[in-house]
Amino acid sequence: MNVLTAGSSNFLVNYIKNPKFHVHTKSTDPVHNMKKYALLFIFLGFQTAYSQKSATEIINDFVNATGGSASYDSLQNYTIRRTFRANAPTDFDEEVIVVPATQSMSRRKTLMQRDFFYVVHLTSGWLRIPTGSRDKVATFSVKDLSEKESGAMRQEILDGLWPFLDATKKGYTLQLGSSPATIRGQVCTPLILSQNGQSKQYFFGNQDGLLHREILEEEGQTVTWDHLEYRSTAKGFSYPVRSTVISTRDRRLTQVNTSVLVNTTIPASTFTR
Repeated sequence: MNVLTAGSSNFLVNYIKNPKFHVHTKSTDPVHNMKKYALLFIFLGFQTAYSQKSATEIINDFVNATGGSASYDSLQNYTIRRTFRANAPTDFDEEVIVVPATQSMSRRKTLMQRDFFYVVHLTSGWLRIPTGSRDKVATFSVKDLSEKESGAMRQEILDGLWPFLDATKKGYTLQLGSSPATIRGQVCTPLILSQNGQSKQYFFGNQDGLLHREILEEEGQTVTWDHLEYRSTAKGFSYPVRSTVISTRDRRLTQVNTSVLVNTTIPASTFTR
């Protein structure tokens, strides 16, 4: 089935407005003119219907585009590894391990060859800070995370791979945005998730159903992610593997490469204080 695109929209509008735009000569036949306007109304009706998808339909399109709902089932644990590169001293690596059943999450940030661990497990939360010189066996000092820090990590566990999946069960208000954006040539419809005065915007492609951009409010700054490439995981769902991120704090465009592991064996020491 052929799908009308923005290019065909321009053709139809010109076809109606400009008799010289097409090969036929101008017609004074009322039946011919009625056919032209009927064609335009049919097209505009198609555009309107297509753009009025509900938030649920847009999310369902995303799930189908990334592998289908079955590929997201039985998710026992997952590991997301990322490299952040901006050719700056602040470049770092990150590994996030999540086990939803035990409310456990470990975030390891590697900066200048030193590992910092932020961990929540059951009802506890702690931070492991490297001490001593880098050329010796790593030792750590440990301190409790604040309630705010632990709470933010527990919300990440609840959010899962994508906050907009079952958003209302996670405590979010979900609504359609009013201003579509064109991202790398594709018109994208925004969804807005709101919670505790903060919002997250997600822009989904009208053609491919994929998530192309995230705009997040974090600690007084705006962080924008653009996802450039998806790749299938062993579980069957696709996830962004190449992205860029920029924040209003440092305004430095950072290249992000991502890999995802699903349902692997997690060492017990990961959540040992």
